[in-house]
Amino acid sequence: MTGWTRELVLEELIRACEVYDALPIRTGPQAYGSTMPPILREVKDEFTAGGRAKANDNDAKARAVLRRARATAADISRADQALAWVPAFVPTPDLREVLMRHAVVRARGWDWDRAVSARNRRNPAKKGWVRRTTYRWIARACQGIADALDHKGIPLPADLDGQVSHEPAETTSNLIRSGSLRGWRQAS
Repeated sequence: MTGWTRELVLEELIRACEVYDALPIRTGPQAYGSTMPPILREVKDEFTAGGRAKANDNDAKARAVLRRARATAADISRADQALAWVPAFVPTPDLREVLMRHAVVRARGWDWDRAVSARNRRNPAKKGWVRRTTYRWIARACQGIADALDHKGIPLPADLDGQVSHEPAETTSNLIRSGSLRGWRQAS
């Protein structure tokens, strides 16, 4: 046993989706575009908005560059390994689809309930997903991956030890001993 659990498997898949989201976007020629020059704006247009539009654009560009700069070669190879588990160890295409969609939604910080309802709305001909059922499917798929990884003896990554940090209790409790129990019964 190497200690894989379904929570650790799901965490690795979410991390892999985050790495793939952080990779640079393919650049190349645009399929369609306008050859007209951009519209020249007057100086007063920039000042009436208070310069907030340009600041928002700059912030968005800075966030995109920072996100793309995070992925290292080791992260990419680890993400490739984690994403290879899904077709190798998850038996049915339905479970694979739910698991990967859930990992992508969690990696991007979106709401899973909204993603399920949007998927059902966009694909009315397909079998609809029920949120509670999808959680069971995700748990089953992750448990299957964890069992397969344990069976193959694949060790946990060094930074993924599965330890949970516990906070100390804020209040203390008094122990009930046999002597104090008698006194407590009499006081009642």
